[in-house]
Amino acid sequence: MPFDQPLSDDDIRRVAPSVFATHPATNVSERYAYLPTYSVLRQLQTIGLDVVKVRQGFKRSPEGKDFAIHELRLRQRGYVSKTPELGDLVPEVILRNSHDRTSGFDFTAGITRLVCLNGLTVSDQAFGFKARHTGRSALGTVTEGVFDIVGKFGEIIEKAGTWARVALTQPQRVEFARKALEVRGTSLAVEPEHLLRPRRYGDGAANLWTTYNVVQENLTRGGLPARNAVNDRRTLGGVRTLIADVDLNRKLWATAEEFATQAA
Repeated sequence: MPFDQPLSDDDIRRVAPSVFATHPATNVSERYAYLPTYSVLRQLQTIGLDVVKVRQGFKRSPEGKDFAIHELRLRQRGYVSKTPELGDLVPEVILRNSHDRTSGFDFTAGITRLVCLNGLTVSDQAFGFKARHTGRSALGTVTEGVFDIVGKFGEIIEKAGTWARVALTQPQRVEFARKALEVRGTSLAVEPEHLLRPRRYGDGAANLWTTYNVVQENLTRGGLPARNAVNDRRTLGGVRTLIADVDLNRKLWATAEEFATQAA
């Protein structure tokens, strides 16, 4: 499927049935104001945003799957940023919600690199907002918030360009990888240098943007050599759950922000 091919309702429902929940879970309180994800989705589609990727959190009980946390990545039709220093980037609106109190509406910006289809999450609150399921949230208010994110797509690309101009020494790159391992959290021993190994030609530049992307991809996909507590060889696995992936991506972005601030 082409990278920008919108997903149909059937595509979305197969992966995340909770997007189409017609009522909240039975354990929510009386204060819970139900605003279904599919109603918000319909509104966003009318302003030119299409779903291109969907995920749903794991639930053990069959009933829980109908209300579980889910994530939709939406793109503005035809918007691709092409620059020599960054390659092809597509800014996105990321919508997360659940209907069982796991999460309220959480909107933030994201970026996908077309060279690897790696989805990044912007943790800067200037590029996002939340809407709780308390008090009837108007669709119009949500739409205005999303319009604000879309209006800042250019700023997000500019930030990526700024990070691409931040040169890092090898010790600084290793330190970034070390902090990323702390963010990921694992009982296995992993050499930070392994996180710096690019998976494709062109990702070897020693700048903050490239280092951040290489480290993020390696931690997310896994497959890195590691050792356990008794020094047996192991392999660091990839990130498997939606919530863990969201947490890792936000913390990695914040780590990159810290490095950018220090370099300023």
